[in-house]
Amino acid sequence: MLTRYIGKMLIQKTFFIALGLTMAAWVGQSLRFTRLMMQCGLSSWGFLKIAIYLFPDLLLLTLPIGFALSVGTVYQQLHMSCQLVVARAVGWSAAAIARPVLLLGAGIIGILYATNSYLSPAAIRYFRETEMLLLRKIQILSAAEGEQVIDHEGFFVFARQKDKEGNLSDIVMRDQHVPETLRSIYAKRGRLVQQGDQILLFLEEGQRIDFDKKTQRITTILFDKYEACLSKLINSKAGMTFLAGDRVPKPHELFFNELFPTPGTVDAGRLDQLHAEAHQRLVSPLLVLVFALIGVLIVLQSGGQRDASSKNTVWTVFWVAMIECLHLGLMSFSGRYPALNFVSYGFVGGLLAFLSARLLWGRF
Repeated sequence: MLTRYIGKMLIQKTFFIALGLTMAAWVGQSLRFTRLMMQCGLSSWGFLKIAIYLFPDLLLLTLPIGFALSVGTVYQQLHMSCQLVVARAVGWSAAAIARPVLLLGAGIIGILYATNSYLSPAAIRYFRETEMLLLRKIQILSAAEGEQVIDHEGFFVFARQKDKEGNLSDIVMRDQHVPETLRSIYAKRGRLVQQGDQILLFLEEGQRIDFDKKTQRITTILFDKYEACLSKLINSKAGMTFLAGDRVPKPHELFFNELFPTPGTVDAGRLDQLHAEAHQRLVSPLLVLVFALIGVLIVLQSGGQRDASSKNTVWTVFWVAMIECLHLGLMSFSGRYPALNFVSYGFVGGLLAFLSARLLWGRF
């Protein structure tokens, strides 16, 4: 009954603390992209839909910290209300009292493994591709005089001049994405306009020349006004690559199985980075138990004094921050020095062994 009672309190506290930390971090991260929202004319719903993909990555950081703080808070409340004193008096050991922490910690570790193996990489990959797409849209709309607005694998738009109001002159557009046809468009004037999520190119006084590669026929069409929807290319799968560029995904954007490529397909430096990321995903969730045991031990060692609540919270945050910084420092250099991957296992394993021994055989 005591295990279930403490477990229920821990779940409630962990949920609200982790949610508060995640929301605070999410708002801080989202503010960095307000410029994209303003320049791209992105709607509030569109901005929210993109920013929500930051949640899984933030959860990997905030959930362990929230769990550690909830453990300290719950056990301090139990100590101050003498419930732990009664539990010890009827024969409950320190390990038995900490059992709810270990059970819930194991569940959180499972959640973190699922998140960092699939959910977080998928969300980050989509977020980065969308961010690059929006930045490329800004680049297209703000192209300077004499720049190629677009140039990618057979598709480009070039404007010789651009005035202060954004009007283009002497425009050349070529599209070779249809294998059978080579299309070239020349226009005296034009303008790039964004309407919602679409980028439109309005052209005036020009001609379109289509060359059929099969029949070797040339078709010429003169026009006074012509509208080209660049979003048809942008919103396609090829267009995502076209706008984002041929970008090599960073290790944290890859699924866990992708961190072990076929030998010979990547260079040694890239391989070390991938393996370092894999080790980090295996080790980092285990810090949940380290943080939770620290919270329990600090409360038990303080004896449940009423004036020790704030002090216990400060010490919990201090040790959690110190251990997290040391762990991140080890992992940041492990891509360059692969031996540090095994040092991180020893670091986390040693902490777990020490804290467990302190819990089992310590005097409180």
